[in-house]
Amino acid sequence: MSGSNQKQWSWEENKAFENGVALYYKEGQDEEWVKIHSLVPTKTIDEIKVHFKKLMEDLELIEFGFEPVSIDYHQQYKNEDGK
Repeated sequence: MSGSNQKQWSWEENKAFENGVALYYKEGQDEEWVKIHSLVPTKTIDEIKVHFKKLMEDLELIEFGFEPVSIDYHQQYKNEDGK
């Protein structure tokens, strides 16, 4: 599954994903992904795992003082809102 073939995440999907990670993620066990998926049913578990991996990569870059580039939330949501 290529990242370029994946539909972008809406603000609502991303917020539900973040809430799910905060509530359920501990060790990346299958049941944790299923619980997160229950909050983001529009995405597959594989898409959620890829999104999580990108989030972790971005957080690592931020910790080292770099600006993340893998997920451009601000531009993505600006385009969706038409602003």
